[in-house]
Amino acid sequence: TAATIDGTVNIVEIRGYTTAGDSGGAVYKRVSSQPSHTGKIHSADGAWWEITPGFGGYVFPEQFGAVAGFDATTAIQNACNFSLFVGFLRNTYLVSSTIQAQPGSTLTSFCRDGSQLRRSTVYGPTVQIGASGASNNAGACTVDGLYFFQVPTFNNGSTYVAGTSTSLTNKETSPHLAIYKGQNVVVKNVRSNGAGGISFYGCSIIEV
Repeated sequence: TAATIDGTVNIVEIRGYTTAGDSGGAVYKRVSSQPSHTGKIHSADGAWWEITPGFGGYVFPEQFGAVAGFDATTAIQNACNFSLFVGFLRNTYLVSSTIQAQPGSTLTSFCRDGSQLRRSTVYGPTVQIGASGASNNAGACTVDGLYFFQVPTFNNGSTYVAGTSTSLTNKETSPHLAIYKGQNVVVKNVRSNGAGGISFYGCSIIEV
């Protein structure tokens, strides 16, 4: 529910995206006009507010509406559009189409066991930085602590049954993580399960 905020207040803290404690809380600053991005709120008095990134400039998909157990593709993409620094929590993020991160992005898990990006359909890379065009390079980007997982689907159901004639029906041939023409690329503590993997296209100075 939108609140009326005194005109002398320039900073507000919201404790959650939908409900308090849902990991989507953020600090917002007053701005003079409606921002073009999605990291914004509109108070009842007509003022516009935009997210102020936290420590290190990070924002999180939860601050853009990601909820465990539901498709988080739009929330992750909006977070990547808003900031070069996107953090991931101890969560399983369901992804249904390619996430296109900005050149120079840093995508980092903030939990020891890694943050899982889970997919169950075929659509190309799970996360892509840069593109195949001549000018679309990934820059100096970092991916740290993400766990890419594809849920297999078999021709006789969702699980493999020993002793039966079984084949994968949604085998992905694209990589989970695709980085194009990056310089000083850092990829560490990244795991990949199922079809896909990590692919570097025309990158230089890679630390893995």
